[in-house]
Amino acid sequence: MAIPATLRRMGAFTIRVGRTLRLWGVLLLWAGAASTVRAEAQQWVVAGVKAGGVDALSVETFRELLSAEIERQRAVSASQVSGGACAEAGCVPEVAQRAGADIVVVGQVGRLGETLLVTVHAHDRSGKRVRSQRLTVNRLEDLEAAATRLAKALVSGGDAKDGMTLGTVTTKEKPAPLRRDFSHDFTLRVAAVVPFGDGLGGAPGLGLGVDVGYWGEAEHFAIDVRLGVRLDLVPGDDGYGYLPLDVGVMWLPLLGNFTPLIGAGMGPRFHWESRARNPTLGTVIPTRTEEVDRAVGFGIGGYARLGAMFLRTYSTRITLYVDYEPGYANLNGRDFQQAVSANLGVIF
Repeated sequence: MAIPATLRRMGAFTIRVGRTLRLWGVLLLWAGAASTVRAEAQQWVVAGVKAGGVDALSVETFRELLSAEIERQRAVSASQVSGGACAEAGCVPEVAQRAGADIVVVGQVGRLGETLLVTVHAHDRSGKRVRSQRLTVNRLEDLEAAATRLAKALVSGGDAKDGMTLGTVTTKEKPAPLRRDFSHDFTLRVAAVVPFGDGLGGAPGLGLGVDVGYWGEAEHFAIDVRLGVRLDLVPGDDGYGYLPLDVGVMWLPLLGNFTPLIGAGMGPRFHWESRARNPTLGTVIPTRTEEVDRAVGFGIGGYARLGAMFLRTYSTRITLYVDYEPGYANLNGRDFQQAVSANLGVIF
């Protein structure tokens, strides 16, 4: 009789355990559903965005866009506090109580050099910061794209990629790392060359230059390696030409579609020139003869560059600049050559 009693007690225990597990399962499901309902029912309010060196109208438009994007991301109504008076954490509890909000969003749009730094923070009713996001944009028109990305990051708790720059070609987002990676490109340039002084064939006149080379570009600097040719275009016995092989470094201060271009470079050169001379022979009956002195030689040269780059955020870029090109080579008893060139280039 002992065995059946034991079995009955074990069966009763198993039933109680099963009922308990079912009860806990129901409670957990209820708690999860309630939590979801509470999360979805949270009231968000965009209290204010402070302007720092940016016009107030643009910042107010950004605030409206941010609120609309938060509402769209959550599929639940988001509201704004009229006037944008609160843009600091200190006034969040007051705004939350007045608006009946669970999450209060504040932010700032400030100018940092040539770019705009956009920062937004989400606070709970007590004023505690629960989420924070930041983006950098290059112009006011990119604030619309920034509002979309920041709202999505605030609602989802994801990352808006702190430090990303939205491109300046269009309002289409283009991550800054894609532009800041070191690029390796080919360059082709044509130049109008104007020699001066007495070093290049007596500086007979206008010349033509053609350059091909390598262009390596980073965020604020570039490396220019070129092989070129300079030829005299003026007919006559006086003439010049040289082949420059230079390595230069350029400074590109701006990240937009236009940037100044300042740089310098140097390298070896191969020169040639011809000079006409008219010596006088004889004392009783002077006779003039025409002779041409020709010379070739290796030397060293360089350049100082000032100009601009256009369409920088595109894969094909345009350069326009002026070079001062001094050179040092012994040609017909003269050691110093000088020229100025106006250059138009394509980088691709």
